[in-house]
Amino acid sequence: MKFKWNLLGVLIGIVFPITSAGAWDDMQRIRTAQALGSVLGSEQACNLRYNQSAIQQFIADHIPASDMQFAGQLMIMTQGSEYELQNMSTSVRTAHCTQTARVAKSYGFID
Repeated sequence: MKFKWNLLGVLIGIVFPITSAGAWDDMQRIRTAQALGSVLGSEQACNLRYNQSAIQQFIADHIPASDMQFAGQLMIMTQGSEYELQNMSTSVRTAHCTQTARVAKSYGFID
């Protein structure tokens, strides 16, 4: 069964800034897991090498320590992103990887 991901949801998660942990709710968790999962799931397909310390810092800064659901949702979103990348056309992958690299750089995941 082919996964169908809501591109609008991914874009919303990337475009809207991630708020502080104080305003955390289920929708924020979903948006953050979706956006971060897209970025992390693209690492290999886009030939990127992420700074692991920067990822750790992003999690520490944006995800409440008590959120036991985030890791599972992130894993699902990351796997979905990896799967979708296998089926992208060359042009779509180029556009996706270009923007993913820009986002990753903005958060310090790459130089």
